[in-house]
Amino acid sequence: MNKTLLRNSFVYIVAEFINRAFPFFLLPILTRFLSPEDYGILATFSVLVSILIVLVGVNTHGAISVNFFKLDREKIRVYIANIFIVLGSSMIVFLVLTLVFGEYFSRILSIPEEWIVVAVVIAGMQFITTVNLMLWTLEKNPKAYAIYQIIQSLFVVVLTLVFIIGIGMKWEGQVLAKAIATIVFSLISVIYIIKRRYLKFKLDTSFIRDALKFSAPLVPYSLAAWVRNGADKFLIVALVGTSATGLYSVGYQIGLIVSVLITAVNKAWGPYLLKILNTIPTEQEKKKFVVMTYGYGLGLLLFAYTLGVLAELFMPILVGEEFSGASEFVFWIALAYAFQGMNYMVVGYLFFQKKTVALAVSNVMIAIFHIALGYALIISLGPIGAAYATVISFFISFVWTWWLSQKAYPMPWNIFKKRNNG
Repeated sequence: MNKTLLRNSFVYIVAEFINRAFPFFLLPILTRFLSPEDYGILATFSVLVSILIVLVGVNTHGAISVNFFKLDREKIRVYIANIFIVLGSSMIVFLVLTLVFGEYFSRILSIPEEWIVVAVVIAGMQFITTVNLMLWTLEKNPKAYAIYQIIQSLFVVVLTLVFIIGIGMKWEGQVLAKAIATIVFSLISVIYIIKRRYLKFKLDTSFIRDALKFSAPLVPYSLAAWVRNGADKFLIVALVGTSATGLYSVGYQIGLIVSVLITAVNKAWGPYLLKILNTIPTEQEKKKFVVMTYGYGLGLLLFAYTLGVLAELFMPILVGEEFSGASEFVFWIALAYAFQGMNYMVVGYLFFQKKTVALAVSNVMIAIFHIALGYALIISLGPIGAAYATVISFFISFVWTWWLSQKAYPMPWNIFKKRNNG
């Protein structure tokens, strides 16, 4: 059991590192072709896409993982088809809203109206690819997942270099590269899903209701996660300026290296945990989960600290003098994502029990706190205040999620104390 988890985690980690290595490789090139202002616009566009990814499809793809081991093959095919019906319906709604209110959104975001439509399309197409990748994780097929992701990332890199260096485009070049790659690979995902016989289009309102019942409460939860991940960039744009947002975004991107590790581990841990919980784990297995969680958390903290030290030493060489000020953000962003990784290790118990409403409410409250704290700290300390607010809110979210998970699915978290007493 542990060998399978470690093997799959290793494959996902390697794939994620290669995946993230591509934009990391692009960073020293693009920082010499794009200005901090360009990076500020890119950051704003990325935040917009992140919001739309949560809203388009109503986050229903998450319900697939919970039901994959509970429904038989025939039913899961119908279930996934109905998830796509929800996606298609919501995409139509958001495209209409974008066409009607596009000019208004354009003024607020400082993004041309046509690119806002592109953001909606990217979000919808990404949903399809996410379903395909999720099915591979549930099938415990990390190799297919890894190869697919790496090829897609390489495709984005090549297109970005062609558009920005070859043609001379600015921030639009990277957005266009992302859009083309997302559309192409979503179509490939559809082919793979059909080929593996995961689609049977038959309208089933009970499945739609089940998916929405699970996922709808997670929309505010995911939006709250977006607030912690992206609202700080909006605040810096409004309170400091686009150039400061560009520097913050570059530092944020380096700190996100920690998210490579936590995302990869979670792709193996999530399905593994859900499958074991469905079999009613023994007390010994529960203790192993606890030990793994503690060890993983300590490793993440060490990794975040090391990354911060290395950033201080090598940032000017990596991104050039114009962006060297981004180094002050790296450790704090890395630390925040270390807490996010710990959150991932415990939130699965809530998903298993389908206790998503309490999770959503609490994270919305934390997100509101994050915005207020971020605003206050940016006003008083400058852009670094956004990084401090991110660390604090991620830590609070982790502790709160841990407490909720213990109420929903008790685990022997005091294992070390028991051993000492014994």
